[in-house]
Amino acid sequence: MKILFVCTGNTCRSPMAEALANKIFAERGVNCEFASGGVSVLMALPPSDNAIAVMEKLGLDISDKKTRQIMKADIDEADLLLTMTERHKEYLKLQIADADTVKKIHTLNEYVGIGGTDIADPFGGSLDTYLACAAELQTAVIKLAEKVSADSKSADNENTVKKIALGCDHGGLPLMKEVIKYLDSHGLSYKNFGTETDASCDYPDYAHAAAGSIVNGECDRGILICTTGLGISMAANRHRGIRAAVCHDVYSAKATREHNDANILVMGARVIGVGSALEVLKAFLETDFSREERHQRRIDKIELQEGSDE
Repeated sequence: MKILFVCTGNTCRSPMAEALANKIFAERGVNCEFASGGVSVLMALPPSDNAIAVMEKLGLDISDKKTRQIMKADIDEADLLLTMTERHKEYLKLQIADADTVKKIHTLNEYVGIGGTDIADPFGGSLDTYLACAAELQTAVIKLAEKVSADSKSADNENTVKKIALGCDHGGLPLMKEVIKYLDSHGLSYKNFGTETDASCDYPDYAHAAAGSIVNGECDRGILICTTGLGISMAANRHRGIRAAVCHDVYSAKATREHNDANILVMGARVIGVGSALEVLKAFLETDFSREERHQRRIDKIELQEGSDE
């Protein structure tokens, strides 16, 4: 998870929040990546002298930081944007047309549930003013660490992919080998139903085996690959309870998880490159079903049509 702290000039509040977050999250064993920036930065400058001095009192060194302007890429890459004031939040929202991205933007105090939304700018104030600001930031960041930790544990308990069923034919084997490397590097558990050779074979055999393991509860997600992704998805979808979706872009992978609770990702080895395929896979595995009533209602209607499994 990447969290971006935002203030005006990136000289006081946001770099202090970034430094405090790195320290507090590390102490609690909560894994996050942090950055900071400003909405009005003209040139790269070091933090203010008093911000550096206050952080030194807390055993933190921000003297090598340089101010930087928040860019669209920063907004897109961050999972969460936490601003120091309501005005910062509204400014960022005006820069964004995408409703889903807007949902990532909050004031820091608002997000952690502290009364009031603004953390006052200490710029130009005394050392005591900066100390008070740092204390306010520290309180908020501690609550942030607690919230992120609790949310992470809840997500782990409810949405962890326990075992992934793999299946491909000879046409899908080269891409499946790259998928397996990805799963191994991320410590994800899987059962490979083959094929494991480049000898010509029939994709339904592997689709049925992988889909069946999800139906019987042995696995909870699946990845199927053939030349186009089309034939192997048709075979898998003959099984009652299987929702296999052919996805060759990240948007579709996220949408089919959020809206359809798809349990098998299908790709075509000759349709998508390795790099894009791994991005699609990542999105599919990390996206949860939204559980909104309208989506569940539609899934229930899919399941009314009898499949091949009783």
